Amino acid sequence: MNDVSKSKPEGELQTTKRRIASNADIWARIGLLFSALCLVKFGMLILFREYLFEIHWRLTPLSPTWVNQFLFYLFVLLVGSNLWVLGTRCSVAGIRSVRITNLCVLGLGLMFILLTFHVDDKNYLSPVLNGILPWQKIGWYLAMDFCFRPPFLAGWILAYIFSYYLLARTGREHWMLRITSIYAVAYLVICLNDLTPYQKALFAIDCVGTASFLGAIFSSDRRSLPLLWTWLPLVMMAFWFVLFHRQTMQLYRLEREFLLLSCVGLVLFAVTTLTVRRAGGYAAWSWGLPFAYSAFLILINSNYALAGNYDRLLILGLALPHYFLGEFAMAALLCAVAFCYRLLLPKASLWWLDVINLFLIALALADLRLSQIMSVRLDWQVLQFGNSPIMMWRLAKPYLPSFFLTLVVLTALYLIALFVIQKYRKRATETEKTPKTGRWIFALTAFVLLGLSGWSFADRDKVEGQTITSLIATNPIWHRAQNPPLDQQQFMETTKQLGIQLLTTSVASPKPESPPRDLNVVLIFQESSYNKYLSLFDGTNNTEPLLAQYKDRMELFPNFFSSFAGSIYARFATFTGLYPVRNLKSFTLQRVPVKSIFEVLHDHGYTCSLFDSCFFDYDGERDFLAGRELDEMYDTDTMPGPHNLPLVSWGLREEITLAAIQSQIKKYAADKKKFFLTYAPVAPHNPFDALPDRFRTRKLGKMGDYTPLYLNSLNYMDWIITSVIDQLKESGLLDKTLIVITDDHGEMLGENGGPVGHGWAVTPPLANIPLIIMDPAKPGYSVNPVVGSQVDLLPTILDRLNIPLPGGQLYQGASLFSTGLNTNRLIYLSSFQQYGLLQDHLLVCGDRETETQNGVENFDKTYAMSNQGARTFFTQTNTPDISLPSISEFDIFQDNFIANYAHYCDLLKTPATQN
Repeated sequence: MNDVSKSKPEGELQTTKRRIASNADIWARIGLLFSALCLVKFGMLILFREYLFEIHWRLTPLSPTWVNQFLFYLFVLLVGSNLWVLGTRCSVAGIRSVRITNLCVLGLGLMFILLTFHVDDKNYLSPVLNGILPWQKIGWYLAMDFCFRPPFLAGWILAYIFSYYLLARTGREHWMLRITSIYAVAYLVICLNDLTPYQKALFAIDCVGTASFLGAIFSSDRRSLPLLWTWLPLVMMAFWFVLFHRQTMQLYRLEREFLLLSCVGLVLFAVTTLTVRRAGGYAAWSWGLPFAYSAFLILINSNYALAGNYDRLLILGLALPHYFLGEFAMAALLCAVAFCYRLLLPKASLWWLDVINLFLIALALADLRLSQIMSVRLDWQVLQFGNSPIMMWRLAKPYLPSFFLTLVVLTALYLIALFVIQKYRKRATETEKTPKTGRWIFALTAFVLLGLSGWSFADRDKVEGQTITSLIATNPIWHRAQNPPLDQQQFMETTKQLGIQLLTTSVASPKPESPPRDLNVVLIFQESSYNKYLSLFDGTNNTEPLLAQYKDRMELFPNFFSSFAGSIYARFATFTGLYPVRNLKSFTLQRVPVKSIFEVLHDHGYTCSLFDSCFFDYDGERDFLAGRELDEMYDTDTMPGPHNLPLVSWGLREEITLAAIQSQIKKYAADKKKFFLTYAPVAPHNPFDALPDRFRTRKLGKMGDYTPLYLNSLNYMDWIITSVIDQLKESGLLDKTLIVITDDHGEMLGENGGPVGHGWAVTPPLANIPLIIMDPAKPGYSVNPVVGSQVDLLPTILDRLNIPLPGGQLYQGASLFSTGLNTNRLIYLSSFQQYGLLQDHLLVCGDRETETQNGVENFDKTYAMSNQGARTFFTQTNTPDISLPSISEFDIFQDNFIANYAHYCDLLKTPATQN
């Protein structure tokens, strides 16, 4: 009987070995391909580290949903399941192993509980480390938590001791780890349900917990998880810190709370792991270790300043496999094809697989090299650059010799690596005593689940995706299949229904006898500054006393509105004359071939420059601006001049940018160049930090109301903007320059307990932003009551300059100096959720989530606009009995229009008309 039982697993092992050995050549090739593609992707991650930092360091909070509850209770279930399996496997090693392992689990659990204690949004360590609370006072807080307030930890400890006593007296002490798992589940559900909001963290942790559980279930009792695999999640989390450590002082010099909590966690797990190893329980302990320390390190790092940012990096580290999902999918597909081929032709050569592998690796290396040279990925848009095969040949010709040399070296390295891997794989298969099923299930499950988690919650960036899939996805045929364009009749009917007037070359062009004006242009694109608080627009606070000195040169537009309550969206609308769509990747990572204001003016002899106090990589602005004929562009990382002031939360102090702009204006004056200079400040932006002392005149009053700090920042920006105009005057350029001062969006300041921030609300005050035009040909102060939005700025500036619209383009705005501008058209105002429809002097606001009820358009509020001087009043009124389009119809049309912009331009070239 025993001989039979022994021979069965041995027979299965031999069968498994034969199967692996027969397909070793396939596994070697696929493994080599996957490893090479992953190495290239790691190189790309390092190359794009500054870009990735700007994308991922900023926090984007998620609203709690049922998903939070699901992930929390899945986490609870995985904690209980992994501890139960740990107890089952430890019991095989003996009662001593159970006792010591259980003691280590209890120690870690108690430390986790203590380190997650907090009052409001501060843990117990935060006030101590910041000098607010002495160490001795923590004892009082802990005593309260132990005995007199939830979670009444002393009661839990006494109940646990009693349970242990009962099991020990009845000879069932080997069950104690399983009892611990039950207590852990109960404590989590009853006392730690405030972990529910941590959606992204729980998602990533649950993935590791699932992999740990499945790996332990399918491994033999004596098989442990390899040491490298055990600590691989920690290595992945550390990778992001190494990648970003020089991008911000918070990572270059770690916050004390994060450093202390992380060190405590790592020391605890190192000590407990060594203790369990000596007790003989490491084979069981190793499987749950990645899950345990991942959950511990991430969840204790909460409730202190910058905790959200550090947690974000830890979570992104766990989700690192999502960058390699494309490579994994490509390798899996080729593997499946190779196995099918081997089934049909068992003795056939795999030379075709080698050719495909070399092609994919060479393509990935070309992608990496292109990213290094131009900071763009290899996609169809790059292949189309130059619009002709001859141009492509000329561009590629200088790189061909080095490319072919690289190909030869790559082929040689590939063959050598393949030979070594096959030899190693054969030897490992022959010496293997037991199958490593559990290990591979852990690795595969962890990789796929963590990859999918990162793909679902991480902000999209251009490092994601495999080169060949990127080429396919950006192919015009595939692109058009995903978003098929409308025919000409449908297109024109839809624009008419939506009230969109398409501006083309033949409309609103200057008269032939009006040559282009010889004017410079300065566009000041303010941040978060809206009319409600601006004194030039009759705001209630004296926020623009310096700028008012130039009032006799100003034409004010009090009925001007933000097209989208987000910076990059508002800039897209301003610079291109097109409405933005909610998915910013549609116009940043994917190029929209519209001629921007920079390109139009550059074609008319202007030198174009952009000074941005923020980071170009934030929200993909660098990708949007690429190839837009900007002769000079500077951001926080590249701003010329001395940087003798510390950075603020979102970039540079404005004095640094101001000095660079003043220097540039002097240079333009000396060179007598016609220029277009754009200035995009970062102030005022929450948290309204780092102002010079002379502007800190107002102090915080009510908790959570940032209005005083915001008003201080407006006075600060008044000085900055006026200094730019003063420099133009000093350089003799003021009477030769068209100055346009506007803004991106409003800002919620927490007044009366309200929300803080921007991006999701559309109300009349928030959407109503400044527009001031200072035209040397129109002296004197005037107020223009025309209604417009940011999509109108491009045609308005060109109109003032007597520059015709470029041929073959479709713009959705119109010059604010056009006759009969507000008669028929609708203006669309958006945020991620709320929206507004503006027609003449009537503003209708709604919400995308409650857009329609019973098939009838459901608008939240309607406002009638009126003016007293430069001040706009909004009076709530009944929605008139007029037919307005659905916002979802506009969203669908605009997505399609942006995706197929070039096609529609070609479609409407003849005749060029305004709908």
